[in-house]
Amino acid sequence: MNRCHLVNHVFLFLLIVVIVFTCGTCNGNMLLQGNDQTVYYTLYNSIHQKDYVFPYTFLKAYMLKDNPKLLSFNVTRSGVIDLLKDEKMVKSLRIGIVSSWDTTKDYRQIMNDFFRFYQLEHIVEQVSFTIGRYGTCQANIFDNFDIIFSHNQMFYMWIRIFRNGNRSYKMDDFLSVTLAPFYVFVITEPLGPIEEYTVHNLVWNTTCNDDGLDFISQLVNIARYETKVEYFFYTSKSGNGTLFEREDRLFMSSMNGFDIMYVSSQVADNWKNKIVNYYNINENTSYQSYLLPQCTACKNDYCEEFVFADTDYWIIPVTLLMIIHYCVIFFSGSFRTPALKIRLLIPYLLPIIVFYFEIHFSIIIVYSCKNVRNAISGFILTGGILTYAFTIIRVYYLRNLYHIINTRNIESSIRNIAFQRKISGPLPGILLTGGIALMLVPIFGSPYLVAISSIDEMDNSVIVLNALYAVYIGLGCSIGGIAIVLDLVFNRRKLKEKGLKYVLFFDDPFLIRLEVFLLSLCIVFIVLISIPSIDFHSARFFRFMIYVIVILNSGLLVSFKQIITKVFNRKKKNEISNLEVYMQNSAFQIMMKEYCVKEMSLENYNCYMFLERLKEKTDQLIDLTVIQQLEKDYFALNSIYELNIPSNVRKSFYELLKQVEDSHAQLCEMAESNMTGMNTSHENSSIPKYSDLIELVNINIISNLGDTLSRLEVTNEYQVWQELYDIQSKSSVI
Repeated sequence: MNRCHLVNHVFLFLLIVVIVFTCGTCNGNMLLQGNDQTVYYTLYNSIHQKDYVFPYTFLKAYMLKDNPKLLSFNVTRSGVIDLLKDEKMVKSLRIGIVSSWDTTKDYRQIMNDFFRFYQLEHIVEQVSFTIGRYGTCQANIFDNFDIIFSHNQMFYMWIRIFRNGNRSYKMDDFLSVTLAPFYVFVITEPLGPIEEYTVHNLVWNTTCNDDGLDFISQLVNIARYETKVEYFFYTSKSGNGTLFEREDRLFMSSMNGFDIMYVSSQVADNWKNKIVNYYNINENTSYQSYLLPQCTACKNDYCEEFVFADTDYWIIPVTLLMIIHYCVIFFSGSFRTPALKIRLLIPYLLPIIVFYFEIHFSIIIVYSCKNVRNAISGFILTGGILTYAFTIIRVYYLRNLYHIINTRNIESSIRNIAFQRKISGPLPGILLTGGIALMLVPIFGSPYLVAISSIDEMDNSVIVLNALYAVYIGLGCSIGGIAIVLDLVFNRRKLKEKGLKYVLFFDDPFLIRLEVFLLSLCIVFIVLISIPSIDFHSARFFRFMIYVIVILNSGLLVSFKQIITKVFNRKKKNEISNLEVYMQNSAFQIMMKEYCVKEMSLENYNCYMFLERLKEKTDQLIDLTVIQQLEKDYFALNSIYELNIPSNVRKSFYELLKQVEDSHAQLCEMAESNMTGMNTSHENSSIPKYSDLIELVNINIISNLGDTLSRLEVTNEYQVWQELYDIQSKSSVI
């Protein structure tokens, strides 16, 4: 979302509301105040019946004198109307309407009314709206259109912006025709306060290239001065005692639906006399002689100036964030872990994209090829989102590879395994995720080109671009969400056994589900950035939060998890048997259980899974009901799942069972006799923990399952699983 355009165009808004009469107190659109009367400006079609009106600004048509299409053109209002009524001639002309971001709505209104009033509706389709802006990589509006409709204040600004090399435009290069009132001054009495002020009070001197001002302020000052000069000369030559031409009065009456009242001829004549006397105007005087054609604040073509703003300091925390990310993943060794290896390009690509966007939104380069940069940023965002989405799809595809390949047809599965082995490596993964994303970028990125090519037709292009950013982030979240849902479908047995909470929050070793949720929060921040009333630093803070989320999703979050896990597990043994590793794989668990059923050794599998659940509370005291249930199902004579274990192990188990029963009985007696908490704590310390039970039984169960595994390994089903497991291991999915 780019809000930097506000700096680019804030002065254009000021031009529209410029205070032509600067004496007195100014508030809102109040221009003058004297004798309890106030002068306001308003649109030509928003006049009240009790208001008295006099001119402010006008809609004008501008044409280059050397345009061969207009050599026989009559430079009058009626000449422009006749030209526009010639449909054949209009089809050969390029007609543009140049406005600012803040005045587009008013321009659309006056052009529609102007065309309707003069019965020119047929040329509406021929007219192009464009936004006047600074910076390179844009069309030169004076060379791009044959006729330009614009506000007279706009013209004095843009004539200094569009330059071709060393050439700068001058007023003498153009023909201009006043077409209709745009904004007008209104007062509530026919004898208004303007007669109390002299022209000298209302004009200030301006200087060229004031080093104390930035180039925007210099341009505003120059354009403001020249607009005043034109306004005064136009007013001095107006007739009929109203300061408006007859066509202007008819136009305003038609647009308001009633006859407009104008300031008295006494006020108008007095005002004109003051202007004539101040400027010493006679028949040979031209207002162009009072202009400042040599003034220009632009040092480069199209005013490509580099202006540093305080909001650009946000690049410092963004840079630190990126440095922290790379330091964590490299110095902690996280880049070697499966969690980062499986992400392929993401840990290294997304932080660079974040840094690019921070530079793109910096005000210091706001005037450098803005639309081109907007298009590039759209394609970069699209490529990053697609790469991230395809990486998620690849993770879940490899994670569920055993379910996807048809293991019932062994010959077909073996052929599929050979293919999967070729495409599952890191390099093929990068080529697939990044390559497919690159191929799809021109297709999915095309909406940015459409939006930017039509950006001048939009009332608020920033919201449109931010909406596109949000849509594409939402697209990435949707693709990731679909992959997550399919993963839940493939693992529905685990979902049924352990519940949705476990699958969503605990069965996510790479934190991808959490990352997709965090990514969706970016949409909320984009909406907040798009609020028109938000200030620059708040917008930059919300954008920084988006960067934080993206870099967390780049592997920083899972790196922190790896570091924390390493710290908490530093005292644990690192070596476990291959069988225990295999038993962490859901596909192996299913295959092992089915084979144990066929071999009638299911008791070992069930007991192992029972003990695995107890490992979640290793340091807790053994609950009497739990160990009694274990004894009933697996150790009692003729139990349903009687274990084949050595007699010494069975004897040790019953000793442990008796110890738990005795401790439990003592606790009950102490509770009945209201013994002190200190004694209770002492007795609790003598109760065995689950770790004692697991250490006693687990090794024998693993030994029994190891025998079963040795027989399972010769089956075709196991060989297919082992091949797929090796592919997943090398791809860092498991």
